[in-house]
Parts: sequence; C-alpha cells; structure tokens
Amino acid sequence: MNLSSRLKRIRTIGKQGSFSENIEQNTSRAASAYSLLREHSFKDVDFMTLRRTVSAAVSEPLDPVFPETLFAMIPGLAGKVPALKAENLIFFDLETTGLSGGAGTVAFLAAFGRFENGVYDTIKIDQYLLLDYPGEAGFLRQILQMFSLKNSTDPPVIVSYNGKSFDSQIINNRYLIHGMRPPVFYHADLLYTARSLWKKTLPSCSQSEIEKSILKIERKNDIPGCRAPDIWFSFLKTNADSELSGVCGHNILDIAGLASMFSVFNSIAHDPVCYVEKYGADAETLALRIRKYRRTRRGNPSGELLETENALLEKAARSGAPLAAFLLGKDLLRNKRYREARHILGRLAERKDTALSAVADRALAIDSEWRLKDAELALFYTERALSSTYTNISLKTDLLKRRERLLRRPSQSGFMFMAN
Repeated sequence: MNLSSRLKRIRTIGKQGSFSENIEQNTSRAASAYSLLREHSFKDVDFMTLRRTVSAAVSEPLDPVFPETLFAMIPGLAGKVPALKAENLIFFDLETTGLSGGAGTVAFLAAFGRFENGVYDTIKIDQYLLLDYPGEAGFLRQILQMFSLKNSTDPPVIVSYNGKSFDSQIINNRYLIHGMRPPVFYHADLLYTARSLWKKTLPSCSQSEIEKSILKIERKNDIPGCRAPDIWFSFLKTNADSELSGVCGHNILDIAGLASMFSVFNSIAHDPVCYVEKYGADAETLALRIRKYRRTRRGNPSGELLETENALLEKAARSGAPLAAFLLGKDLLRNKRYREARHILGRLAERKDTALSAVADRALAIDSEWRLKDAELALFYTERALSSTYTNISLKTDLLKRRERLLRRPSQSGFMFMAN
C-alpha cells in the first residue's frame, strides 16, 4: 500500500466509531483485542484504544508527610508545587515505538498511578493501550483526562523516571501533531535524584538496577522495556497478543517501582543520616543538594535543613569524601568553631589523592596569618600547598603572592600566637 492509499485509509477509519463498532472490518485484530479484553480486564474506550485499572503493592508504604528535605532532593518539586499532597502525585510511564524520541515516535501504552483514599501501601494504576496507528487521536483524548486532579484545578505533579527528557517530549509532540493542546503539569523526574545518590556505587542508574540493588525488588518473567517497540510492531503484523500482554505487565511494574522509589526518597528525606546508611546513598552529594536548595531558596528555609546538611557533611567527611570535608571545615571557620575546623582541614590537607588538599592548605594559611597571627605557620601551609601536584594556575598564582608577602615580613617574632 503506497503512502497516498494509507493516508486515505487512515482518514476513513478515523471518521468511524469505536473499535467495537468496526469489528467486522478487522476480524483478526478484533479477536486479538477481545483476547486482551477477556484475559487481562481491558475495556474498549475509544477507537482502537483499550483501558484497564489495576492495583499494585509498593515495596515501602508512602509517608504522606513530605519534609522540606524532599524538595531539596527532587528538583522538580522545589519552588513549583504550592502544597504537595500524596493524592496530587501521578506516577507516569510510557511505552513507545522508539527509544530515541523524534517526531515519528508514537506512544502505544501509557500508565498512570495514584495513591487514593488514604491508602499508601498500594497504588491504583490506569493503563491505556493503543492497538494501531489510526487510533492515536482517540488514545491521546483518553489519556488527556489523566493529566488532571479530581478535586482541584491545580496542575498535577507527574512523577517519572527519565520522563523529562523522553516521555514528556513525546507526549507534547504527539498532541501538537494532532492539533491538540498538550497537558500542563509539574514534573518530578526521579532519575536525577537516583543518579546523585547512587551513581558512585551502582553499575548503572537504570530503574531496573535501582529496584534490584536498592529497593530489593525482584521482577519475575519481566519483558525488558527495550523489546517493547518490536513486540508492538509484531502485534501489528501478526495480531499475536501474548507478548504484548507481557509489555503491559512490564509497564505496570514500572509504575509500582516508580512509586516505591518515591516512597524511599521520602523516607530518606525524613531521616537522611539514618537512611543514607540503610540504602547506601551518597551522603556528600545529598548534602550538596540540600546546600544548593537552601542557598537558592527564596524566603527562609528551616534551620532543620541546615542541621541536616551539616550532619550529612560530617558523615561524608568521616568516610573520606574530600569536598564534604572542605565545605564542612570552611563552614566551621565561618561559625567560629576554629579548633574543629583546623582539625578537619588539617586532615584533608595531608592527603595526596585530591586537589582539595592544596585548597585546604590555603584556607589554613589564611587562618594562621590573620586569625592566629602566626606568619611562620602560614608560610608552612603556603609552601605545602605549592608543592602539591594538583595546584592549578589560579591557585598557584595566589599562593606565590601569599608567600612573597609573608617573606617580606620584617620579623615574624612580632606576631602573637592566639590559641582558639
């Protein structure tokens, strides 16, 4: 069939009614659809579009209280959500005809998960399945209603995994191609948070790896998502639905895993120092996320947020994280906790495996010259920093000027040592 004939056929079919009304025109596809209807609880809701509603357990029940640390952990929530509620979360995932995006990529399966009626250990999932290209407009009309809240005009919070750069782009493209207005929503993509917490310890930060290694979720007989496009294309050719039903099951597991991951992130946010240990998360990176959030946040973030940041920095510094040690040392100097600061910066300065050792020596040199009034000690730290193999041009220039100034002092005996 040439392109002209195919377009004519699509226009003709698009003007017709629901799939059930066209059953005699496509007997084999109808048989496959009714197999899905009968065996997997799908319902015919639009032309070549099926829907079903199922429930799935989450690995850890969600605490419906969201601490401020959670907003620091998940960038899509910070400063954009007026009043986050568990019922306003919509866990979203697509299966598409391609894994690289682009205008020709079509979504043929969409799932939306919600916590409802105060039940937080189980998630309700609405799933939509497109049976063939001509039904895409009806498919898009059906899923549009899912991007809204039942009792509010506020945009929902869509929670995805890599959806910000993939799923949401495909959705916007397909609505625009069909001359329809794309849905409006807040977007919280958990991929970025997962990477920040586990990229140093896991071989990858794919959702399946996070589920297996962190959430301890074992999927049985699961069809890999990378096979979904080929299975749907095969269904179009052969009308065989056995593997397509497996793709639908994979899509449901993705939503349940996504909700479980969000619940774990919220547990970490409630008690970061405890839960980073339990889940093997990177305390240093989490502290840096909180630090960035706290410094860019309008208004006055809670003092508890600062305490959490410092506790995580201390934990990371004890485990040998150099940036955490440097930031903690500088913060302690700023807060006049000089003895603790010198101890932490001193240990960092003695390390030979990080560029921050020279920066720590510079901080100690400044402290010695201006706070301790000990030029000899300041010169020692300056010389040690200059001997570091990690010293860059800018830092070296600063250190050379510092050494020159210290050496020009007429007499170091005039400095008075001030112990703190």
